[in-house]
Amino acid sequence: MRLPPLHSLKGYAIIGVICFFVGAVLGFFGPSCAARKTTGILPSIDSQVAVHDVKTEVPIKALDKQELKRRSTISKQVADDKDAEVIATGHILDSSGSRNVAAVLDTKTGDTQLIQKRPFAEWMHRWEAGLGYGLVDGNIAKGAQARYNFGRIWEAYGTVQAEAFDVDRADNRHPWTLMIWGSVKF
Repeated sequence: MRLPPLHSLKGYAIIGVICFFVGAVLGFFGPSCAARKTTGILPSIDSQVAVHDVKTEVPIKALDKQELKRRSTISKQVADDKDAEVIATGHILDSSGSRNVAAVLDTKTGDTQLIQKRPFAEWMHRWEAGLGYGLVDGNIAKGAQARYNFGRIWEAYGTVQAEAFDVDRADNRHPWTLMIWGSVKF
């Protein structure tokens, strides 16, 4: 099979597709991404703060674990644990996506842990915009960009980005240049 010349549009498309797949493989199976978990215990500062026992005169209200599991708020492991009770939950929505957080009380030890559960994939609607002004080779440069994150699968985010820039060169005047990017960040 003979590849098309690199200066053709088809050549650039082939290189782009190959780079995309190599990046996706490295991102999904690389050691830095493999170490991250989408569910689990959240880091805490509990070890740095003094603790004391609290005795209550009334029973503690717990949430129905099977209903929380059905709503994908907690994992199956937490729902099936007889010694764990969920006493509070919350939903966090930020630029990295959404996740559910639950305070899980261990009824044998009295310890409480914050557990998070993230959906494997989700649609997102995140906008980011920026303006820039600076120097390029001693000449004034202006730029603008807009970025839209439309979804997430595990740790890979789908993004569309547009950039426009202009360098004010006295010897080589040229109009604004517009670039549109499609990318995956992981």
